[in-house]
Amino acid sequence: MIKVSTSTTIARPADQVFAYLADVTKQPEWEPTVLACRLNSSEPMREGSTATQTMKDKESKRDVTLTVAEYEVGRRIQFEKQWPYPISFGWVIEPNGSGTQVTYLVELGVQGMMRALLSVMRVLSALGLKTPIHRDLNNIKKRIEESN
Repeated sequence: MIKVSTSTTIARPADQVFAYLADVTKQPEWEPTVLACRLNSSEPMREGSTATQTMKDKESKRDVTLTVAEYEVGRRIQFEKQWPYPISFGWVIEPNGSGTQVTYLVELGVQGMMRALLSVMRVLSALGLKTPIHRDLNNIKKRIEESN
């Protein structure tokens, strides 16, 4: 597994940040390859819940199942999926003064050339260079801070 993380402070209360991140319908707002996402149950989200993510795959669309691997209200949410390779992504949310510290955690289970490419991405991230994970977290920050 290749692990990558990045953090930022969002100028909103932790409960507002958590509510946004736990709302899977918001994923297309911050992840450009996601066209739509919906929870597969009318029950409140919890560990084990599933959602369907409709993703762009070059010129086509593909539905991908997300499973909620960890869910601690107000503090942590982690999703897992198996396409295009095993991936786990989520956030740790902590109050931080007048805002909220958000750490975006991603684990990628890849092999071969993709593993080498993602290793380079991890090095770039460690050097402070922008990666898709930084882009996503910046999009999340912007959306939450611009909301009323």
